[in-house]
Amino acid sequence: MLDTIQNSIVRQIKSLILSCYGWKRRQQRRLGGLSVQWKDPHTGMWYLETTAMRILFAELLAPYNQS
Repeated sequence: MLDTIQNSIVRQIKSLILSCYGWKRRQQRRLGGLSVQWKDPHTGMWYLETTAMRILFAELLAPYNQS
């Protein structure tokens, strides 16, 4: 029960973060299940949630990784 609530809260937090940075959300049915994808505002490509979070964090941390 607590795992379900925790997963729901984490998913909502990720959704809030991505939407605040201009990412657009869509749902698609794939093989009988729902697949949530996010559209990159810079390239226009669609990514799964985990990939979208990695891209966003890489963009946010890029100025700090310069030598």
